[in-house]
Amino acid sequence: MHPLMAQFAQQPEKRTTIQLQVYQDPWALIAGWGQHHKWKTIGPAPEQGLWVMTRGWANPAPQNIAFHLEGYVLTLQAWVRFSGMERLRSFFILPAEINISSGGRGLLARRSVRNDVNELLGHLGAPQLAIQ
Repeated sequence: MHPLMAQFAQQPEKRTTIQLQVYQDPWALIAGWGQHHKWKTIGPAPEQGLWVMTRGWANPAPQNIAFHLEGYVLTLQAWVRFSGMERLRSFFILPAEINISSGGRGLLARRSVRNDVNELLGHLGAPQLAIQ
């Protein structure tokens, strides 16, 4: 198991996790989608079964997506990180990490990632995330 896989199990309520069945190699589609939406690869290569992409200006980048392919099951995790300064400005109402489902906190950042993920899910033939 890749060391970064341990991150998949940490605090699942803070990350949106989607598992879907794939019938062909998804990496080329994911790479094209990532390039189109200006996501940057920061993790290992797809050949290792795990791929982490990020987008944003801060360090660590605020918008993150991780992909793990095991057999024919693709697991996608998406989350938004907030810096200490952003959390301070919100009087610590914002958590350090938050999932991309609909909600009041971090609305714009969550919506941006959710829209991109929904587009990717459409390309992969999977149902989209619900907007509540």
